[in-house]
Amino acid sequence: MVSEMREVLGFFMLANGEDPSRATADRASAALDRMEKAVTLGQVAKFTGNEYVDLLKKGTFAACLAWSGGVLQLQADRPDLRFVIPSEGGMRWFDSMIIPRGATNVAAAGDWMNFAYDPANAARITAAVQYVSPVIGTKEALASMGGDNAKLAASPILFPDDATRRRLYFWAGTTPAEEAELQARFSKVSGT
Repeated sequence: MVSEMREVLGFFMLANGEDPSRATADRASAALDRMEKAVTLGQVAKFTGNEYVDLLKKGTFAACLAWSGGVLQLQADRPDLRFVIPSEGGMRWFDSMIIPRGATNVAAAGDWMNFAYDPANAARITAAVQYVSPVIGTKEALASMGGDNAKLAASPILFPDDATRRRLYFWAGTTPAEEAELQARFSKVSGT
């Protein structure tokens, strides 16, 4: 399993029939209980960062809680690998860009954000990293690029249909203090 608490607890919350976008300390704690039991029973071999990519590539793991882009990138060498969203659902995430208070060059930071959120540039970024883009128009820009990029535009992992999107959740609901407590327990159980 990946070593990101929200994604792993979200996975176990979904397995418990809970909605991770409405997480509470109690529901997340129940998910941690289930995770701890799976670890104790040996159902979880390892918690990793991006090292899971090499382990999947070598065939060390038969199944793994992984990030979509990591699996898409691996498919170039291992076309037999598949990214599957469980019937219970999966976790969504995104990277954020912010301009810190007191930044000395706010205009340049804004220019970078505008550049990265232009659909043509977002398509080039998506082609390179093969992770879901939040930018509207990325799919069309990839398709217009042709070749392997057009194949990415057809990827149901990068561009899930409406039914799949309804099964994807963002983590939300816990307070910073609850998050800190959950992270401490998660780290202890996962060894990360």
